[in-house]
Amino acid sequence: MKKREREKKYEELDIVKQLNILLDQIYLAEDEEEADLYLFQLHMDNEIDMAFFSHEERMKIREMIMFLMHETKKHRAFLAEAARELHFRRKNYA
Repeated sequence: MKKREREKKYEELDIVKQLNILLDQIYLAEDEEEADLYLFQLHMDNEIDMAFFSHEERMKIREMIMFLMHETKKHRAFLAEAARELHFRRKNYA
């Protein structure tokens, strides 16, 4: 095997390794996102839980939840794009 062919093979193996690591991170992020959405739903749907907090605390919680919703939306778009890219690369490098 020529040196360049060997280098190319190592590069391909490294790419596959990096893709597998990224895929693992995406799965963990999706689990994290589900937990975030569960907490959001719990607080938004259950006013009784929110009644234990003062008005100022409720406002802070709602502000954090709105921020979380915004970040989750961006996060979901990123995950979808990353998953498409991973699928394409796995298909082409496997």
